[in-house]
Amino acid sequence: MKKIGSKIMIGLYIIFIGMIFSGCWDNKDIVNRSFASCVALDRAENGEIEVTLQLLKPNVIKAKQQGGSDESAIWVLTTTGDTVFEALRNQLRTLNRKPFYSHLRLIIIGEELAREGLRDVLDLFIRHNEVRITPKILVAKNMRAKDIMDAQSEIENIPALHLEGILENNIAEAKTRDIRLIDVLQELTAPHGSTVIGNIVPKKKGNITKIKDLEIEGAAVIHGDKVMEFLDANQTRGYLFLKNEVKGGGIIVNNPGDENKKISINIKNAQGKIKVNKDNNILELSAHIKMKGDLWEEQGSVNLATQKMLERIEEEVEKEIIKNIQDTLKVAQEQCKCDFIGFGNAIAAKYPQYWESIKENWNEEFIDIPVHIEADVEIINTGIITKPIDVK
Repeated sequence: MKKIGSKIMIGLYIIFIGMIFSGCWDNKDIVNRSFASCVALDRAENGEIEVTLQLLKPNVIKAKQQGGSDESAIWVLTTTGDTVFEALRNQLRTLNRKPFYSHLRLIIIGEELAREGLRDVLDLFIRHNEVRITPKILVAKNMRAKDIMDAQSEIENIPALHLEGILENNIAEAKTRDIRLIDVLQELTAPHGSTVIGNIVPKKKGNITKIKDLEIEGAAVIHGDKVMEFLDANQTRGYLFLKNEVKGGGIIVNNPGDENKKISINIKNAQGKIKVNKDNNILELSAHIKMKGDLWEEQGSVNLATQKMLERIEEEVEKEIIKNIQDTLKVAQEQCKCDFIGFGNAIAAKYPQYWESIKENWNEEFIDIPVHIEADVEIINTGIITKPIDVK
């Protein structure tokens, strides 16, 4: 019985050891890694690819959380190479720990490099199984991406988290676009081969030392993997309406009771849809927007809660939405001369055979096709007062 018991114990021990080693054979000790929170990509002065990493210091972060350190929680390191891979490997000449990319939050690409093309510089991040496909992508307009990495946050220990929070706020306000690494890949390989990526821009000239010196607003139009043009905040909102990506935000229009004053409308929800129709080989393009909103603010002294005034407010907001979309279409058809909006995708889905016959010259055809725009706005709430206070 003792021999049987001993054999059972040995067998269980072997199974236990096997389970431990089979589960952990390829794990890396966390203390032997540096965690990258943000990556900046630029074209270096010597023509090589320049990669800047914002690396976390876990021990310092822990000490800061306990209120015991004034040391920076990040370390910024820049290296160059003929490829992104080589530039990253060159980081090991200075780092004593191999960078770990599974916690990567942001990839920022400098304008100069983005105008050359995104495919080659993003290939490693798509191909490498250590990098998640969810980092947010931004284009640094009028600046090098590297300059953003040294900007300090006065709110967060990790500047990348501060930037990501600003990005989320402006996405909610429909002033920039929420796009991840995987989204860029999917859109660039879609029939129209274009995408739109949010911008990060400097608020002032000179050195950027603080996050508050930066602004995340507007977007970069990418076609054929290169930056073609930039959209301002209103044009970006027009694009987001067309893509059904407006999640909220505010629209400022003239007060219909006093055109020298303004009113603020909060977007409660919005639906946008682009449509294509073919009649006798004549292609028709249209955009249809529905929006519900609240009156959040009035400048002036007019009672805007009447049915007549609400209808006039709705008309003003509809005009503003249509103008935003028209301005976006103008960039597409007159400046970029390409369909970065995605009408081509809609044609390919609805009329696949017809799309095959026109896809080679679609951008040339697109620039001459008028787009019919409809907007339907409903103001559903004017707040807890019907008219502004009557100052005596």
